[in-house]
Amino acid sequence: MNRSHVPFVLFVLICLAMVTYGYFRTSSSHIAIKSNTLPLELIWTYKAENPIKLTALSTSNVIAILDEKGTVKALNSQTGALKWQYETGSKISNVSYSTPKWGIEGDRLILAPDKENLLALDAQTGEKIWQTRLSASTWNLPTISIQSDMITVGEWDTNTNGYLAGYNLQDGRLRWNVIINQPKSYRFLFKCPFIFTRSGRLENALCVLLSNDKMLIIDTRQQIENQGSGLLSTGYPPVNTLNTPVFQDGFIFTNPSLNPAIHVLDTLQEKQFMLPANCQHGTVAHPVTTYNQRVLVANGCNEVYILDIHQLDQEPEWIFQSNEEIYSSFVTVNGQTGYFLNEKAEVIGVNLATGTYVGKLTLNSNQLKTGQFINYLVVFNNNLFLAINEYHLLAFEHS
Repeated sequence: MNRSHVPFVLFVLICLAMVTYGYFRTSSSHIAIKSNTLPLELIWTYKAENPIKLTALSTSNVIAILDEKGTVKALNSQTGALKWQYETGSKISNVSYSTPKWGIEGDRLILAPDKENLLALDAQTGEKIWQTRLSASTWNLPTISIQSDMITVGEWDTNTNGYLAGYNLQDGRLRWNVIINQPKSYRFLFKCPFIFTRSGRLENALCVLLSNDKMLIIDTRQQIENQGSGLLSTGYPPVNTLNTPVFQDGFIFTNPSLNPAIHVLDTLQEKQFMLPANCQHGTVAHPVTTYNQRVLVANGCNEVYILDIHQLDQEPEWIFQSNEEIYSSFVTVNGQTGYFLNEKAEVIGVNLATGTYVGKLTLNSNQLKTGQFINYLVVFNNNLFLAINEYHLLAFEHS
């Protein structure tokens, strides 16, 4: 070979290597369906530029996501097309996937862009409606729960005391705030549409779980009328959980760490019990989901089943055992087929009437990041959405 051609040949080889590397890198990062025997039709996919840090939210025709650079993006729920984006200017870090850090009520999207402010955006246009300063700076991004026309936030303050506050949904005006003078006392805040207390049935309440596993109830009506804290103590047994509890029909469902079973608190009877889990040492159970009067369970033994909400003390009619570790909650779109995601990036379908295998959908990625809510299934507007590895969102229509 003529020596004068050597640099050119090397240049060509380097270019080919770069193209090949780029191709395989792109291919490996692209999520696609390898096979599908489920009654699910892929309608769109979305790949984020930066890791998605909060679980997606949905309103009538919008899917909202927030990435680690603090960019809120709204996607058309039917096409996946970007409708708008909003730069908060604050990076999102050290956020637990297990707590709701933002919320949607009607066409208002509420979030704390940082540890000092609360922000309301129009979910349809992305326009800022209002921004208000929190009455206390927080240790981390606060939990947000919206009940009627009030936004409640909860977190540690900068002294690690429990901090709770209520704000007007309409204009962001502060209604009330409470400091629980106990270090690291606050853990979770969640809606309790109706709950049984020793004073009777309470409507439109909020539940606050403290670090000592005790629970407080916020009477939202009392706060609206009297501008007071409205914090009620309870006689419930201690409630331990890894993720935000799930409330349904007077029952509170939790998934304690180091325990494969779902725990249930009956607020009427003030007693706690466990749902079936046929193993001694498994992983942590996934949060339950509900459909009409049925509770869908994916426990830490890699079992899924359903129970009637009014017959939780009975054994399930069937239990489906997964051969692989389950990576998501057990969900359903139409009440006929239940779905869960496993460690092999397979969505498995189970007949909810019989507990028999329906089929599976297999993705081209078999390396899923571990951790709850990094990979998950969720149902919005009668469609199934699959989130993969913090970057990918896939939307399915039930055919």
